[in-house]
Amino acid sequence: MPVVGTAKPIGENRPGEDLAGGRKRFTQTYFVQTDHPLEGPTAVLGAAGLPALYEPHLGHPQALCVSRFPRSLPNSRIAWHVECEWDTHYPDRDDNPLLERPEVEWDADPYDEPLAGTAAEGYTTELPNPNDSQNGVAFIKAQEFA
Repeated sequence: MPVVGTAKPIGENRPGEDLAGGRKRFTQTYFVQTDHPLEGPTAVLGAAGLPALYEPHLGHPQALCVSRFPRSLPNSRIAWHVECEWDTHYPDRDDNPLLERPEVEWDADPYDEPLAGTAAEGYTTELPNPNDSQNGVAFIKAQEFA
């Protein structure tokens, strides 16, 4: 097994940074130790105790883990620091149209036929007469339309 033990948080979890537009960002650094000097960042990122990508932050569930940066410590090939970052604004979220605020547009279209009870006095239109056996054209006055 390439990683020894579990990833341990270093220091205190910094309080979130408040950014423009209500955006919030959190960072936490973890210490990871491997058992072989040839193990690289891929093995380090697989350490137990590290948050997975898109895992929510414990103090702010809308902030998801968007990046994990492994760096080996100077003069050591088995000790690593992994900086994890959570953010409330992340690219995949912006690509989902269901999470976006809808844009509502409206305008008025002219309506050629009168609505019931709204026709002006003396207005007539050509409509099929249901009483006509030949389904011919009949003239209906506005008063009969309502």
